[in-house]
Amino acid sequence: MALPQQSSVQFHGSALARGLLRLLGWQVHFNGLPALQGVIVVYPHTSNWDFPVGLLAKWAMGLEVKFLGKHTLRDVCVQAARR
Repeated sequence: MALPQQSSVQFHGSALARGLLRLLGWQVHFNGLPALQGVIVVYPHTSNWDFPVGLLAKWAMGLEVKFLGKHTLRDVCVQAARR
């Protein structure tokens, strides 16, 4: 018996974000997700540009993403906002 073919969940992303990534030399290949909920793990972090490029990629794909980071990242952001 054949398994039913799963269709992927598609999102409509930002053309502006895709254009900015293209200007920076990046390409986004995204064929959808297998379900509405899940976990995406991004590793390793090699530079300070990982987060801005990842944020542009998130916007380009149209994903609703919540971020989880260690407390020291939050402390740095709060201190920068107070200045």
